[in-house]
Amino acid sequence: MVEIASNHTSDALELLSRQHSQMRAFVYQNRIALDYLLAGEGGVCGKFNESQCCVEINDYGETIRDLATEIKWVAHVPVQKWNSLLQASWWDHLFDGAWWKKIIFFILCSVAGVIFLPCLIPCFIRLIHSVVQGMQIAALPTDPEAALRKTNQLELVRKLTY
Repeated sequence: MVEIASNHTSDALELLSRQHSQMRAFVYQNRIALDYLLAGEGGVCGKFNESQCCVEINDYGETIRDLATEIKWVAHVPVQKWNSLLQASWWDHLFDGAWWKKIIFFILCSVAGVIFLPCLIPCFIRLIHSVVQGMQIAALPTDPEAALRKTNQLELVRKLTY
C-alpha cells in the first residue's frame, strides 16, 4: 500500500513539475509580447513606472522530477517469492544435508518441548484464571445481596480450580 501511495504521489509531483515548467515558459512569452507591444512607452516597467521590474521565475521542475524518482525508488518493494519451510535453501544446507542429523534435530526439539511443557501449563492456567476472575469482578452487581452471592460463587470456583 505504501508503494502504491508513493508511486501515485511521485506521479502527481512529476505532472505538477511539467505543468510548472510550461507555465514558466508561458509567462515569459507573455512578458516578451507585452514588452514588445509597450516598447514605445518603455515596456511594462516604463508603462507602470516601476523601478524594479525584473521577472524571474525559478525552474525547479527538474529537481522535483528527481525527487519523485527517488520517492519511487525508496518505496519500491521487490517481488518476494515465499518457499515452504522444508523447501528453503537453508534447510538443505542444515547439518550438511545429512537426513539423519535432521531427524536427530527434530527429536531433540520434541524432547525439549516435552520437558518445558509441564512448566508452561501452570502459567497458562494462572493466566486464564486471572483473566476470568477479572471479568467476573468487573461484572459484580451493585445490589449487596447479589454481590454476596457472586462472591460466594467466586470462592466456589477458586476451590474447584485449585
